[in-house]
Amino acid sequence: MKTTVLIADDDATSRRMLEATLERHGYATLSVSDGEQAWQVLQRPVSPAIAVLDWNMPGMDGPEICRRVRQLQGRPYVFLILITARSEVGATVAGREAGADDFILKPFYPPDLLARIHVGERIIAAERRLAAQLQRQSVLHAVAQAMAESRDLGKAIRYILQLLCEEFRWEYAGFWRVEAEEGVLRAVETYTPTPASPGLTEFEALSRTVALQPGQGLPGLIWSSGRPEWRAQAPGEDEDIGPRQSASRQAGLSSACGVPLMGERELLGVLELIGRTPRPLDEELLQLLAHIGRELAHFIQRSRVEEALRISEARTRAVIEHMPTGLIIISPFGRIETMNGAAEQIFGYSREECLGKPFSMLVVEEAGNRGRLMEQDKRLEPGRIWEWEGRRKNGEVFPFELALYELPVAHGYWFAAKIHDISERRELDRLKNEFVSTVSHELRTPLTAILGSLSLLQGGVVGHIDPQARELIQIAHANVERLIRLVNDILDIEKIEAGGLELKLGVVDPKDIVATTVDGIRGMAQVAGVELVSDVGDSHKVYGDFDRLVQVLTNLVSNAIKFSPARGSVFVRTMPQPGMRVRFSVVDQGRGIAPEQQHKLFGKFQQLDSSDTRSKGGTGLGLAISKAIVELHRGRIGVESQVGQGATFWFELPSLEDPGALASG
Repeated sequence: MKTTVLIADDDATSRRMLEATLERHGYATLSVSDGEQAWQVLQRPVSPAIAVLDWNMPGMDGPEICRRVRQLQGRPYVFLILITARSEVGATVAGREAGADDFILKPFYPPDLLARIHVGERIIAAERRLAAQLQRQSVLHAVAQAMAESRDLGKAIRYILQLLCEEFRWEYAGFWRVEAEEGVLRAVETYTPTPASPGLTEFEALSRTVALQPGQGLPGLIWSSGRPEWRAQAPGEDEDIGPRQSASRQAGLSSACGVPLMGERELLGVLELIGRTPRPLDEELLQLLAHIGRELAHFIQRSRVEEALRISEARTRAVIEHMPTGLIIISPFGRIETMNGAAEQIFGYSREECLGKPFSMLVVEEAGNRGRLMEQDKRLEPGRIWEWEGRRKNGEVFPFELALYELPVAHGYWFAAKIHDISERRELDRLKNEFVSTVSHELRTPLTAILGSLSLLQGGVVGHIDPQARELIQIAHANVERLIRLVNDILDIEKIEAGGLELKLGVVDPKDIVATTVDGIRGMAQVAGVELVSDVGDSHKVYGDFDRLVQVLTNLVSNAIKFSPARGSVFVRTMPQPGMRVRFSVVDQGRGIAPEQQHKLFGKFQQLDSSDTRSKGGTGLGLAISKAIVELHRGRIGVESQVGQGATFWFELPSLEDPGALASG
């Protein structure tokens, strides 16, 4: 059976290339042109196993689709690949936090695409095998527990019949007991889901009243042969299935299976399951039912139950051991139930050293005691990827990614924690940051020299310059200034991310911040034909870095000027706020920003579109830097806007009247 791959890309050419590549290699494809369509497809009862999602799409972007898919409960695992032209680490981290499994850069390389699809197929197969094994393991565990805890055989059997119907989605279950003296089978316990249809209720009632001879109906056939039986669909009209034939057809029942309950010397009964839809033979399920039948027949032989559990656990362990990432199964009380070989290698402990121990032994205690998984943080979102710090047996601290999944069992939930050591990736990030910092510092010196030389040329130190040459010098001068701003922004971001941005704190008057900003940027406003209006109210003074706060306000005002129409106005205001805070506001009369786009504004290298915003220039770093500076002052920053109604960017700082205002100093 072909693997179906969902392709979601608003670029028709890209979609066709992906379709052609995958179909040429034997995959079935399903293509859509926007995020909303992709989300509808992935919500279907039967959805594609793999999805290749464009990062930016109309309606809903790729990361949002990933977040929504990972929030779906009780669905088969979908392998999600984001395809994007963004190669920066921040995009990768954002995508993984949203729930993406892998990334492909545009333009894609067909062998790379196929290799990642193949990896996805292997992971999906492992996930499905693991889910099936864990489900069967949980059923066996529940059956054994029911028989161990219940002294009433009838009560235990009723519970087991209900469990089998609910876990494997059958419409009817019955336990037929051999009445040796009469030589017949009678249904002494039955179960149907509530509420049952009238036809199913009548079938259940009839089953409780009839007596079957050997070879009569499915239970009688199993009684005669002593073997499990499976019927994929309803028997033909001419096939005798016993006195329940007519009621079975009226109830719409089709597939059925059953197993014998064989004691040490004789058959004690038959376990029967019937469903409405045709079902192909499921050897593993039939084997599981046969095992349960033996355990029911040998109720007092608990050693047989324990042996079966050990066998089932071995099969589950074999699946887990072949997973490429670490896997730890955790109880609802946060204790380690089992772990695979990859997890042993990551943490340096053997599983014997970890079984029954709290998961917190594997994480750094300083990380807010997050290691006390179930006790301290019950709001972990299933499927979301978290970055934590782990501690190896030798004491070494290292970063790892954690994806947490709920595993439903009979009496609650266990948790599967997928662990991926990201030490190597962190080291690459560190080397990248060092490289960027070094290059940026090295660029500053020649750029400053070039800027100074161009300024001297503009000032006439070499004599008269003809108008054409002067225009070229002005263009070069403007672009060197732009490069210097870019280098400075990159250095600021690097300092912020490294925790090295130092503030020169002191008492600051908001009026002085506004005045300095407006004086420094008035020339830009005049060139753009925008009126700059300051409205400074009486506000308490703040404790902060004057130059950095001017940098923040200048960035907001310059953005407002860029996106204001000619002959428009930009208003710069300060005003006190409740809670002993001071708010700085910059109001423009531009096109405004849609609410669904506003969350992107304060991220690194974020610009809302390529048609208008990029034509205005800018690095996409200014708002990210502003946000970091404001937060270092224990403040907050935001935007209020509607399309067609302009935008108001603001930030708030604690005033000196706030006792906590000096805490950051």
